[in-house]
Amino acid sequence: RDQALVRAVGRALNLALERADSLGQLGERSRELERLNLDLSRERSFLSTVLENLSEGVVACDELGRLTLFNNATRTFHGLDASPLLPGEWAGHYDLYEGDGVTPMVTERVPLYRALQGERLREVEMVIRPRGGQTEGAQTTGAQARQLLASGQPMFTPGGQPLGAVMTMRDVTARNTAKQRLQVTVEQLQRSNAELSAANEELEAFTYGVSHDLRTPLRHIKGFNQML
Repeated sequence: RDQALVRAVGRALNLALERADSLGQLGERSRELERLNLDLSRERSFLSTVLENLSEGVVACDELGRLTLFNNATRTFHGLDASPLLPGEWAGHYDLYEGDGVTPMVTERVPLYRALQGERLREVEMVIRPRGGQTEGAQTTGAQARQLLASGQPMFTPGGQPLGAVMTMRDVTARNTAKQRLQVTVEQLQRSNAELSAANEELEAFTYGVSHDLRTPLRHIKGFNQML
C-alpha cells in the first residue's frame, strides 16, 4: 500500500510538472503572440501614417468593389469621405469628369473601375469638380476643381486570386495652370515679335524709299557745290 501510494504521488507530481511545463510554454507563446501583435500594430500604424501623409490620393477597393482605403489626400480632393457605394455610383457621387472638365465620366471610364476589371492604367486625365462648380468653355473654374492624373492596377493574392484594385491620383492643377499661363506668355511674345518684325520691315521700306527719293536732290546739291 505504501508503494502504491508513493507511485500515485509520483504520477501526480509528474502530471503537475508536465502541466507546469505546458503552462510555461503557453505563457511563452502568449508573450510571443503579444510581441507579434504589438509589432503588427506598430507596422499598421506606420503604414497608415505614411498613407495619410502622402500628397497623392490613394484609393483601394476589394474584389466586390467596396472601398477599403481612402487616404487623407483623397478626402481633400473630393471633399468627401469613403461611402459604401457600388462602382456604378462612384462617378456621380464623387463628381468625376473627363480630362476636359466638362464631360461627366461614365462608370466604364472610372480609373478604379477599369483597374478592378483587370486594366493597368498610367496617368489617365480626370477632373474632380464638386457640385456648384462652374465651367467656362472647356475650362473648369472654382477653387475646389482639381485636375488629376490617375494610375491604377488590379491586386491579387499570392495564389493569384482577385483581391481588388488600387489607384493613385496626382494633383496637377497648379502645374497645368502654370503651363497655360506660360503658353499665354509665349503667344504674347510671339505676337510682339511678329509686330516688331513688321515694324522693322516698314522702317526698312521707309528708309529705302527716303534714301531713293533723296538721291537726285543730293546729286544736284553736290553739283552746285562743285560749281561754287
